[in-house]
Amino acid sequence: MLLVYIVMNLEKYICDLLYRHECVIVPEFGGFITNYEPAGIQSHTHTISPPRKYLVFNSGLKVNDGLLATEISSKLSCSFEEAMLHIRREVVAWQERLKAGKVIMLPGIGSFKLSKDSKIEFRPDKEQNFFDGAFGLTPLVAPPLQLRKSNRATFRNRKTGKPTAAKTIRRIAWAAAITIPLVTVAFWSLSNHDSLKQYAVQHSGIFHAPTPASSDPVNLADCINDTERSSVSENATDDIQPNAPYEAPAEEVAPVLQSIEEAKVRAYHIIIGSFENETNAKQLSDELSRLGRNALVVSSAKGMYRVSIDSYVDKQEALHQLQKLREEQNPNAWLLRI
Repeated sequence: MLLVYIVMNLEKYICDLLYRHECVIVPEFGGFITNYEPAGIQSHTHTISPPRKYLVFNSGLKVNDGLLATEISSKLSCSFEEAMLHIRREVVAWQERLKAGKVIMLPGIGSFKLSKDSKIEFRPDKEQNFFDGAFGLTPLVAPPLQLRKSNRATFRNRKTGKPTAAKTIRRIAWAAAITIPLVTVAFWSLSNHDSLKQYAVQHSGIFHAPTPASSDPVNLADCINDTERSSVSENATDDIQPNAPYEAPAEEVAPVLQSIEEAKVRAYHIIIGSFENETNAKQLSDELSRLGRNALVVSSAKGMYRVSIDSYVDKQEALHQLQKLREEQNPNAWLLRI
């Protein structure tokens, strides 16, 4: 019974070997060879085929390489000689069926028959794919998209149709509505270039600094009371209360309008303005000095010019005056220590 089982299932061992080897030889019968074919598209059937390994048969490969016999011996725990005996008996049965004009069907491999000139003709099983990397992949049919004739006609009419007078007027109106405001803004920007530049370079919102050519005096009350136009100092932090006294971190700064020795003695400065333009800072400092305040311009390493309304040697006195100035005149004033 064991011999019959082996003979009737010889194709099973051939298939198992073809998944792992490119060539399997059946002694005295022929060799099976797998060829790789990449994925492709068949335009006439609109089918996308996965990669595969298809099978070809060469009746000239009859020399035993021992691969098939070794596989059978390992699977059935028999000797190599016994496996070869079973293979020979199966091959003899195949040859007798072919000589009798019958067709041999090997599931998973294909079919065999003799031609008129006594040559073996092999037709592989088209459904079988020996490429294990394509396991589970099947051919995909993607039919072409069909365009509607009505859409084509509509598109053709749109393309060749001439615009009416009403459409032309609407297009001109829309173009004018967009172009005129843009031209107006551009003309106004060119006309007020100097004013815009002056406003951009002014870093602090404490007051509107006059231009260098202006001779109008600066109103100190406007400078220190205009809280709506004031900006928070660049030294402020998120955890400082708006009305709480604040002392900025010590930094390397240089006074502009007074000597370095005097700036070092008066180490605490109450700052009411910070500018990128040195001229604006000096104008504010001069106006404050004419009003009797001990004004001073202190430059920073970042290129900013700070205007100090008063300077103090004692820290507590400086904090007291800062709190008083904040409550009475300028809530955005801050303390700088150098």
